[in-house]
Amino acid sequence: MRILLLLLISISGFAQTEVRLQILDSIGAPPELFLAGDFNGWQAGDEKYHFVNQRLIIDSLPDIIEFKVVGKSWAEVEATKEGKPIPNRKRIIRPGATIDLEILGWEKPPKQEPLAENIHSHLNEKDLVYRGQSKALWVYLPASYKLESKKVYPVLYLMDGQNLFLSLEGSAVKWQVGKSLDSLKLDFIVVGIEHGGVERINELSPYPNPKYGGGEADSLLIFIQKPVQAFLRKRYRISEKREQNFIGGSSLGGLFAMNAVLKANENFGGALVFSPSYWFNPELALYASRYSQKKRTFVYQLMGGQEGSDPAKNIALVKDMATILEASEQPWVCKTKIVAKGQHSESFWQQEFPEAILWLNSKMLENEGEE
Repeated sequence: MRILLLLLISISGFAQTEVRLQILDSIGAPPELFLAGDFNGWQAGDEKYHFVNQRLIIDSLPDIIEFKVVGKSWAEVEATKEGKPIPNRKRIIRPGATIDLEILGWEKPPKQEPLAENIHSHLNEKDLVYRGQSKALWVYLPASYKLESKKVYPVLYLMDGQNLFLSLEGSAVKWQVGKSLDSLKLDFIVVGIEHGGVERINELSPYPNPKYGGGEADSLLIFIQKPVQAFLRKRYRISEKREQNFIGGSSLGGLFAMNAVLKANENFGGALVFSPSYWFNPELALYASRYSQKKRTFVYQLMGGQEGSDPAKNIALVKDMATILEASEQPWVCKTKIVAKGQHSESFWQQEFPEAILWLNSKMLENEGEE
């Protein structure tokens, strides 16, 4: 028995991966450092990946990982020595290996431009308190909004609101949703919903992941359907028609959007599902295969060919979801786009957003014409 125990301990130690940091520029360095990547849903501040004395021991990792070194949030992230963003790191993981990383510098927050006149922020609103903290909202209004006083508008709710209009966290390259919509001249209201920082995994994943936790997306979904929509409809001319209410997001936000359009289909007529983290909750595909709804629903899925540690698997999961929806007797209208060189980044989603929302807008108009 003692020999077996020693053998198990030896095997366990061999399976561990050690990550060591060499910080070449400590100016601007966060007081605490973490590893964030595709193995934990890109969660900053995850205590399971907390460096102690610039050293981290990890019990198990996938064969290939994509990651960055960050602080408690994506406002603090490694960069070039000039403070410019760097691509996600990638490594092949071999049991018992040591990964040595040189940190050249830290991203410098870009000069923050004020919000455009047609983008309104709602911060610290007492009507938007979720689990003890107010959820910030950013609302984009189309140019025609102030010219047509009686018109009501379709709306797209997007998760991870910090990444849509302003460079509030992480990379200076954001979705630039406002600029894209201005150029498209679409009569759409877009609402960015703030994520909960270290609670992001909990908020955006519908089921607990055995390794990373989470599983509280349905609670946030109810919050969006009730307090958030009620708050916005009192202040803006937002359509209450299901066929003109949509939801979207990227990564875990994409997972959340698909979950929302399945479980709150009476409220949302479609979804933009960018780079969804289906691997995090494979249960959602099973739910979709058993789901029954009777109203036409539009789903636009996007995945890059260079996303994550296993791009082929991510692409397969997206195609599997499309197959499930299209095989259903229910009236799903689904488009799935795979971009060979697409990477898991805001710049990729920014590039693809105009085409996606134009597709959603065209399907909405077609649907209205058939009613």
